[in-house]
Amino acid sequence: MIEVGKKYIVKIEGYNHKGSGIAHVDKFVVFIPDVIIGEIVEIIVKKVNKNYGYGEVVDILSVSNLRVMPVCDIYKKCGGCNLQHMEYKEQVNFKENKIIESLEKIGNLKNVKIDKFYSMSIPYEYRNKVQVPFGIVDGFVSAGFYENKSHKIINMDFCHIQFKEANDIVVKTREYMKQKNIAPYDEVVHYKFGKDFGLFRHLLIRKGYNTNEIMVVVVLTEENEKFLNNYVKYLLLHCKNIKTIVLNVNNNITNVILGNYEKVLYGDGYIRDKINDFVFRIHSRSFFQVNTKQAEKLYLSAIDMAELKYSDILLDAYCGIGTIGICSSRRVKKVYGIEEVKESIIDANENKVLNNIKNVEFIHGKVEEEILNLVNNGINITVAILDPPRKGVKESVLHALREIKCKKIVYISCDVGTLARDAKILVSLGYNVSKIRGVDMFCQTHHVETIVCFKL
Repeated sequence: MIEVGKKYIVKIEGYNHKGSGIAHVDKFVVFIPDVIIGEIVEIIVKKVNKNYGYGEVVDILSVSNLRVMPVCDIYKKCGGCNLQHMEYKEQVNFKENKIIESLEKIGNLKNVKIDKFYSMSIPYEYRNKVQVPFGIVDGFVSAGFYENKSHKIINMDFCHIQFKEANDIVVKTREYMKQKNIAPYDEVVHYKFGKDFGLFRHLLIRKGYNTNEIMVVVVLTEENEKFLNNYVKYLLLHCKNIKTIVLNVNNNITNVILGNYEKVLYGDGYIRDKINDFVFRIHSRSFFQVNTKQAEKLYLSAIDMAELKYSDILLDAYCGIGTIGICSSRRVKKVYGIEEVKESIIDANENKVLNNIKNVEFIHGKVEEEILNLVNNGINITVAILDPPRKGVKESVLHALREIKCKKIVYISCDVGTLARDAKILVSLGYNVSKIRGVDMFCQTHHVETIVCFKL
């Protein structure tokens, strides 16, 4: 019987969906992070559940030639990346297999083959959005990322997957707070006593990769004008390409980063970025893919898989700020975008005007309801592109698309598990899988973007 705290020698046989290695101890499954298929390792068992356990590497006895030295000094502590120990081609191999296994095991699809997989030539410095908490660690002002499975901040000077200017802004802000004796947010004090919990809570930093415009959102527990006036001057003096600075106030006991109150301190309150020759305004709360270069490939690939014709009426479901609908607009007769978040619809309509698009209409509402409203108004939707959040698509949406006899559905997913669940439903409704593609949107992590085309 496997025991917590006991050491075992095991061979890594595969990966789970999060990229941890799979091994067996007397036929009992153990998941082990930071290993590669084929390696023989000594582990210590940290936790045992009914059907599986978790181990930690003590020593690598046989090292894979696919193992590389992580570039990040805090890789093993930080919860942001978990595949830096793998050569990049092995990361891609893992993600391709993850797509195939999920669609076969969860979606019950047979003989799954990936038509194309879009990797990155340089899988670093790709994130265009960074959220950094500030706090006190061991008596000092700290800023970085949370330790894996905790709320302890790991101090960070340089993150290799985010843009360089963000690193500079974080470091300069931390230095400024130390100089001026500005108290960072103390989560523990706030939770216990509800007061005297510090001023500076988070930095949210965004960049338009094709425009070099940078937004800084400073999240405080109150609007402190004296601090803000001096801090804005300091940032603009020491950091490049800042187009706008926004104050956000959040004094709630919550792990939600942004509060409800915002005020523009410098600039217009937004930045712009380009995707496939279209310009998009991005505000503090706007959803925009975190990897601009790969987003261009993602959207072009999805549009290509949809095989759009000028006579098509396209549904852009979960349209966000209108990126897919606007990028598709020149290829179809009409686009209807539906989004439940009101602020995103406001952004989408701004972007439609910004790009001088006349054949796109954005609708605020629930996708499952608005599809039927469109049909009841005589709209014949011929193609749908779905780009839902991680939780996937409501089953009622899939039934609504079948009910209106939508011929083609292109499903973009950031969670292949929920995609596989929804694929099973679509196949049961009579749809066939036409093409499957993968996009490495989140290099150095276990996440992967998947595109599947379904035809009726």
